[in-house]
Amino acid sequence: MTIAKTACYTVGIVSDKNVSAKGNTVKMDTHTHTSGVSLCSGAQVDLLAKAFARKGLDRFVLTNHYTTRPVQGYASLDAQAAHFCQEYTLARAEGKKAGVAVLFGVEVALDTFDGGYAEYLLFGITPQFLQTYPDIAQLNQEHLYKLCNDNGILMYQAHPFRIQHGQYPQNPYYIDGVEINRHPSFSDNIKKVLEFADHYNLGVTCGSDLHHFNQVGSDGIFVTEDVKTEKALVKFLLKNKMPKIFMDHTIKVQL
Repeated sequence: MTIAKTACYTVGIVSDKNVSAKGNTVKMDTHTHTSGVSLCSGAQVDLLAKAFARKGLDRFVLTNHYTTRPVQGYASLDAQAAHFCQEYTLARAEGKKAGVAVLFGVEVALDTFDGGYAEYLLFGITPQFLQTYPDIAQLNQEHLYKLCNDNGILMYQAHPFRIQHGQYPQNPYYIDGVEINRHPSFSDNIKKVLEFADHYNLGVTCGSDLHHFNQVGSDGIFVTEDVKTEKALVKFLLKNKMPKIFMDHTIKVQL
């Protein structure tokens, strides 16, 4: 096991060989995409839960892209939210068949003041919330954070140092945490993420940013066995601002 440290945070990076030593904790990927909504993904919604089950994993968070940028041309925001939730409903149904808990999440893109954009993972969000507030991608960071905070939803900035896409850390006072993002095409910037989180007392999570089946089981966090619902995940992250993470470098990802 390797250790990454800052002044306050210590991250245990655990390989598959250490899983049995984790006691009553299990693996969870907190950042995944399916092709029915996230057009950049090659993972079909009806197959993803089965792929996780084959890897011995029984839970993940589905965080498809939600944006107002002209990608899919929905007739209305209500139609966009309905389609987004329909994809999740399919994923959850396949998860039940495979014995895999599929949690609802969102990766929402917000415009930034410099003309770019930043993306945020929303944990604890529900389909009902999204259909009530289908315009969340039109809000600014402060307004979305306050709306989430009022509704028990955690807001983590995804891949805050993905400079290849012009993404940088946003206002730390309007997020709950930041992500160690393990997408194989980009640097994970672990040290920078931990230093930023340490400085502003933010939570940290980790996800594979799964877009292809090759990434199943590669990266994520260890959670307690009771974390099988959106509310339970929020409770866990509030109690564990820096959960143990896993990175399986033996998995070869081909994009």
